[in-house]
Amino acid sequence: MKLEIKKLKFTDLSGNDIPIDVDELCRMLGNFIYVSMPDLRWLSVAQGIHENGECFLDEHETDQLKGLIASDSCGLIIAVKAALMESLA
Repeated sequence: MKLEIKKLKFTDLSGNDIPIDVDELCRMLGNFIYVSMPDLRWLSVAQGIHENGECFLDEHETDQLKGLIASDSCGLIIAVKAALMESLA
């Protein structure tokens, strides 16, 4: 599947748009993946997200990324986590 972070919409509980610096989000998420995943195959995923805001994931990688995003060590706000999880569904 293709994950395109720059196309995600972030909303509050009332459905109002939340202004998110998506370029900064992509850099943060790419770096988080880079320092969190031990397998070198994640390098291209981390680089793709960091540089372009997108990457391709197989089913196994999608499941692993969901787990990483849901973890307590992921410092993203809930609105961002929710949008990412929805896009990975």
